[in-house]
Amino acid sequence: MSHAITFEELQGYSYAFVAKTHFTLAELSEQARWHVKTVFSLRGLVSDFKKILDFLHDKPLMELLSQEQKGELAAVMRQGLTANRSLLTTLRYVDLGGWRSFYNSSEKSLEACIDNLAAHVTALEIEDCTVLALSRHDQEQVAKLLASPPEPSSRLRKALEKHTMR
Repeated sequence: MSHAITFEELQGYSYAFVAKTHFTLAELSEQARWHVKTVFSLRGLVSDFKKILDFLHDKPLMELLSQEQKGELAAVMRQGLTANRSLLTTLRYVDLGGWRSFYNSSEKSLEACIDNLAAHVTALEIEDCTVLALSRHDQEQVAKLLASPPEPSSRLRKALEKHTMR
């Protein structure tokens, strides 16, 4: 996937993302009874997360960025992650009464996006490393393999028995 976007545009988008998160947090705190509007804002945040992740998967763009630019971008995204974790915590502790189930899917999606972006931000902060950008399909395949690995071969079982006998 190739996007025609500059570092400055991505950085601006990231700052807007942080501002939108703070706005959503304020909405949740001050206008808790406007549930539908808040859920739509949460879904908008999830959509923003996905756009940022798509940009981070754009290998040509990421190769053009200097380590300093990656660090600046990571710092902005860390602010967004902190704000979104605060939003998620607030959402979990606000008494939503019967509306709780209405928020569940948005809450789960937001949490998954936070975890995913946090891993990418950490990769941005690491200097001199190779980051393997995987498609969503490849990510799912790797996750499946990690969740349910194949049975060990007879050679591996014998090696394990030898090792545990020591």
